Amino acid sequence: MDSTDQKGSKKSLYELFSEMPPMSSIRRFNRVESNVPFVVVTVIYTALIIWISVFHELWFDEAQAWMIAKDASLYDILFKIPHYETHPPLWHLMLAVPAKAGLPYELSMKVIQILTAVFMVAVIEFKSPLPNIIKVILPFTYWTAYQYGVISRPYALFAALLFLCASLYLERDEKPVQYCVVLGILSLTSLYGLMIAAMIAAAWIFKLMLKYKGQFAKKFFGEDRARLLSLLALLVFGICVALTVWPWSDTAGMIKTEMNAGKLGKCLAYSLFVIPSETFFSINTHPNSLLLSVDIEPTELILCALRSVVAFFAVLALPFRKKRLLDSVLPLGGFLVIAAFYSMVHHFGLFFILAVYCIWIGFYDCEKKEKEEPGALGGAVTAVFMYMLVFPLIWTVTSARSEIIYNYDYGKDVAAWITENNLQDYTWLSAWEPVDLTYTSYNISITTSAYLGRPVNYNLHGGFSYCIRDTGDYEAALKEAKELAKYGAPDFIIANRRSQFKADLTAIGGVWSDYELVCVTNGGNIDRGRCFRSVLGVWMNKDNKKLPSVKTQTEVPEGFVLED
Repeated sequence: MDSTDQKGSKKSLYELFSEMPPMSSIRRFNRVESNVPFVVVTVIYTALIIWISVFHELWFDEAQAWMIAKDASLYDILFKIPHYETHPPLWHLMLAVPAKAGLPYELSMKVIQILTAVFMVAVIEFKSPLPNIIKVILPFTYWTAYQYGVISRPYALFAALLFLCASLYLERDEKPVQYCVVLGILSLTSLYGLMIAAMIAAAWIFKLMLKYKGQFAKKFFGEDRARLLSLLALLVFGICVALTVWPWSDTAGMIKTEMNAGKLGKCLAYSLFVIPSETFFSINTHPNSLLLSVDIEPTELILCALRSVVAFFAVLALPFRKKRLLDSVLPLGGFLVIAAFYSMVHHFGLFFILAVYCIWIGFYDCEKKEKEEPGALGGAVTAVFMYMLVFPLIWTVTSARSEIIYNYDYGKDVAAWITENNLQDYTWLSAWEPVDLTYTSYNISITTSAYLGRPVNYNLHGGFSYCIRDTGDYEAALKEAKELAKYGAPDFIIANRRSQFKADLTAIGGVWSDYELVCVTNGGNIDRGRCFRSVLGVWMNKDNKKLPSVKTQTEVPEGFVLED
């Protein structure tokens, strides 16, 4: 149905809809060319994440990265640890600057994270062709404001670099060196960054093949030497990074079960139809569970698939119209393939970042090489994407509330209690993983060690202050236990519950009934507003008369058990 204006010309439904409040106001705001709103957004965003960061207790992933940066040799950071972390070394190298200089742990981590997060948002605000209304809302959504804004990981840097790639998209043939340098750094941020950088480069080459057709070899290899050499250098660099992160045979967390057709189909289906929904709309997954271990009941799975179709429309509609589908599908596909086999909830935000990337390159005017006025399709994409940002905005609020109310991790409180009671120089045992002795990671002590600035426990796996993510070996673990027995019964034990360290004490010749609970702290993994709370206990050897009296805090929160 069309209408006419005063001059008698017909108006489309899109034009009529655009003139209705509040759409007319949004359309006028989208035409504003001043950078003042974006400066204001960047300042408010910076203040917001600083404020939330004040309440954030650094947890295992953050402490692990810091202890690696602080105590590992440069050789191990570059050539050994990436095989176990399956992360390229860039993040650890960045952290190594303040860590090896002896700067404070918490302040250094948070400053680096805030700087990379502000960098990410600044690229959005001052480089992107996205509608102004999207640029104002986007920074305050869950993935940019909390998960990649507050929690210290390399993903804010990943996002900033991917967005820089998007800003260079239309000029990559004129600026191949800059484009490939950004892709190379992107590949150093994570395994996902490596795959996505490779897929972006592959899409670029495929489009050149389609453009030059029968003259591809002549044009590609003969005419533009800068582009050819840049891509060759990127290829060699990418192979080196891939070899650096390739898992070794004893790397923990690798899929070792037989992957039949049914399991493969489930992994890929969940990646394709669950991750987009979980990124923008739904909450069906636990933050500490791999996607391949998740089971969703059929009705909810159908709803997830429908929500994902909506997400894919917003992400791919404009690239399809502008003949940039290959530039979008290949990086998205690369991410979804890796995510099918190894991803947790915090990785889902990378789909969010990729969604922004795809919409970003879709909003460019191909001829003018600049932002273009959205037509009917651009308006529809803007409206759908604004709807998709509603739940992530709510998750920011609920996550900030949980961060203020609850501890994210118990390590900071344990370190403070140890310092208050001057217990740093006594012997501490960190309980093994509760299954058996074959995986001795001692995860629960690493956050405390990072806050103390030194390993709190003497039972370090392999002598390292950080977790080596290997599969372990039973015989080696028994040998390690015999070495620990030489220390005698520990003065203190850190564990999530008493039964967790029964086997540990037996292995080193101790008696678990000799220990009494003296300190209880709690933490809670925050995911899209939910808080998965847990407790940690410290037990003291009550028969050791040489130990000092300590200030006890043994109230166990309701619903939790330590003394089982």
